[in-house]
Amino acid sequence: SLCDWSSDVCSSDLLILSLESSGNLAVVRTPPGGAQLLASALDHAGNKNIIGTIAGDDTVLVVSAKATGGGELAKELRVFGGLEIKASKRKRAE
Repeated sequence: SLCDWSSDVCSSDLLILSLESSGNLAVVRTPPGGAQLLASALDHAGNKNIIGTIAGDDTVLVVSAKATGGGELAKELRVFGGLEIKASKRKRAE
């Protein structure tokens, strides 16, 4: 696979710009042209919380297996994309 969900094998921190969630969905914004790469990586990552993805040019819709799992999935994706680490570094710098 392109990215290993459990490691830092790919530069997912460059692919995930922002995340939002609702119900069982997480919406991931990527740089232009990055959505299909990220969606493919997520599809092949083996995360049992993800039942599928739909990718456009710069947006990926990630579908959670749980009816209300979008928020939990977004948290997992934040860690996967390094957004949690970036946010904590910014807070320390301020």
